[in-house]
Amino acid sequence: MQLDILASSDWDRPIYFVAAGSEGTLSLEPYLQMDGLAYRLVPISTPGRNFLTYGRIDTDTLWTRMMETFQYGRMEQPDVHLDYYNIRTLSVIKLRNKFFRLASELLAENRRDSAILALDRCMELMPHPKVPYDAFVPPLARTYFRCDEQEKGLEIMRKHVDLLVDDLAYYYDLKREYRTTLDYEIRLSLQLLQEYNNIAMESGQEEITQEINEEFNNYYQRYLQERQ
Repeated sequence: MQLDILASSDWDRPIYFVAAGSEGTLSLEPYLQMDGLAYRLVPISTPGRNFLTYGRIDTDTLWTRMMETFQYGRMEQPDVHLDYYNIRTLSVIKLRNKFFRLASELLAENRRDSAILALDRCMELMPHPKVPYDAFVPPLARTYFRCDEQEKGLEIMRKHVDLLVDDLAYYYDLKREYRTTLDYEIRLSLQLLQEYNNIAMESGQEEITQEINEEFNNYYQRYLQERQ
């Protein structure tokens, strides 16, 4: 059925895929364009992508969808509760990553002011702890630095690094038999600390680079010792 639709469409109507990177997209990922929460099939090849970067971007289209058309249901307001399933859905659809990709593409087009607005909208919609910081947050901090918004980048970095260090301190305060069940969480926290260390070095933030490096080395050595 899919092949028949593709063969007979002749580009008269847009064809969209909900997700990329699965059998359902028939290996057409190089010909997808991310238009928001779905991927449009286009006759333009954009190879070399992965699950975080599938789909080329038309900044005007994505800006209109993400910044003007989509309604977010007052999700950022204090009187709106986001339960586990809401937060998980935001992670599954990679909403933070979509704003990051829009901002990165705008910056590449020398549209710095628009890139900052996209990042600001992302942080406004998904502040911590309303939507807990996750692995999609460090790229936002990096892009703020690249936009010369040092204070905003540092604010995100310091808050997230403190949270990661608190998590690691909690994990290593547990008995080892319990800690072994948290191997993924420990490795992810270490990975994110290392990513922030790289961002801080790239951005010339010497003081926080040293702080992050010390915390990372401390917990990484403890992690290695338990596996010897």
